[in-house]
Amino acid sequence: YDGKLYGLPKSTETPVFIYNKKLMPEAPESFDDVLAFSKGDKGGAQYGFLANWTDFYFANGVLSGYGSYVFKDDNGTLDAKDLG
Repeated sequence: YDGKLYGLPKSTETPVFIYNKKLMPEAPESFDDVLAFSKGDKGGAQYGFLANWTDFYFANGVLSGYGSYVFKDDNGTLDAKDLG
């Protein structure tokens, strides 16, 4: 545009944690806090926390945050036989 090159991303996504302040007055500081909340009084609801853990896109952030990996990285070579 006007002799300048611009670039825009094809798409953007940001997984977020959305919560109801009536049920959870403050955002949890850790996943352990989320787990404790989900096990507590859910005000008659069946679930205290929902997530799409079967989708790698959403699950990998939590899994890798706790040290998990897909394939073992052996000095830059991935070992498909060592699943984390």
